[in-house]
Amino acid sequence: AHGAKPDLIAITGDLVDGTPAALGRYVARLRNLHSRFGTYFVSGNHDYYSGWEDWALELEGMDFEVHQQYPTPPEDVMAVYADASFYESLGGGERIGPPDVLERTEAEGVVTMSIRYRFTADLPSAAAKFVDRDKLTWVERTEYDLSSLIARSTLTADEYDTLLTASATQTYRADDDGSIRRITGQVGIAVPFFGGKVERAIVDGLEEHLADERTAALTRLGG
Repeated sequence: AHGAKPDLIAITGDLVDGTPAALGRYVARLRNLHSRFGTYFVSGNHDYYSGWEDWALELEGMDFEVHQQYPTPPEDVMAVYADASFYESLGGGERIGPPDVLERTEAEGVVTMSIRYRFTADLPSAAAKFVDRDKLTWVERTEYDLSSLIARSTLTADEYDTLLTASATQTYRADDDGSIRRITGQVGIAVPFFGGKVERAIVDGLEEHLADERTAALTRLGG
């Protein structure tokens, strides 16, 4: 399908006959479809009777997953990411500007940190009608549970809070070579026609940013 370089992809209903729990892993492959003007889905009666509200949530957004290897125990890795001074030492990348730490608190083994980010890369030209890149900033609020070694983040846009939604979960686990940090998340842009392209640009920026963070974390960890 990608070889045909379609201008637009339309999915015309009756996609499922079952719940997201039963069929979600198959439908998830549709998120890999790309076209010039995005992918559109019109629900049919089968989708409706299968629980349309649940399916609407299932079909929104773009998933991403990143695995990062570290040569040190997971507790040490999380300690770096839960340290405000770590972010204050970082610069910006090609797509996302330097982090601005707004707040850090710690209570009962949970560190809560809020950081503002700015998207700095070019967006698809047509998307500029809906999204002003200079206003594309968001606050990432993350809770690091130092005992379970799980962190959960939500991203709230400063200007486009009704258009941009994102969340992520980080798990830190030991392995034979040290530890693995696994980040899974989803980015959704509610913009007609160009949402998918903006999502892809932001996800690319986030993945680049995570790679830059890992390089800096390795330096702190002595790796």
